[in-house]
Amino acid sequence: MAMCDAKTLYEAVESGRRVDQRSILQLIRHRSGDQLRAVLASYRRLYGQELARALKRKDDGSGGSGLLGESFPSLLRTALRCAQLPERHFARVVRATLERGGGGAAREALVRTVVTRAGIDVRRVNQAFAAKTGWTMESVVRNEFGGGKADDVLAVDLLVELLKVA
Repeated sequence: MAMCDAKTLYEAVESGRRVDQRSILQLIRHRSGDQLRAVLASYRRLYGQELARALKRKDDGSGGSGLLGESFPSLLRTALRCAQLPERHFARVVRATLERGGGGAAREALVRTVVTRAGIDVRRVNQAFAAKTGWTMESVVRNEFGGGKADDVLAVDLLVELLKVA
């Protein structure tokens, strides 16, 4: 089934000038995370490249009418990265936000990532983040919320405890 789905994705991406969004969404909508990972692995075996790379080739870079002005191929690449390796995706989100200047956006990205991934894979997110930056997410939390106000101290304590949740 994974090989058949991989062929369907290939045809949806390569069949014409534009990506056949409907076929791709139909296929993704009806597959579990494990099935989707198997389809993507089959795509790589059959066609010698990641689906994300094929989508990047099809993306004209002009933006689009999608979410946040991004094109469908760009949004789909992000979704596929998240489905394949969620810990790397979330580590990248936090890192990119910090690189853009920190502040409120960095705090929000940290809180959102730690809270949503606690109990799932927050330790792996922390490991992926540390591998790329040399910093632990705990040290970044302490740095971003290190204002000394009572609310900041509580936020640090909460986030640090959530980082320890397996």
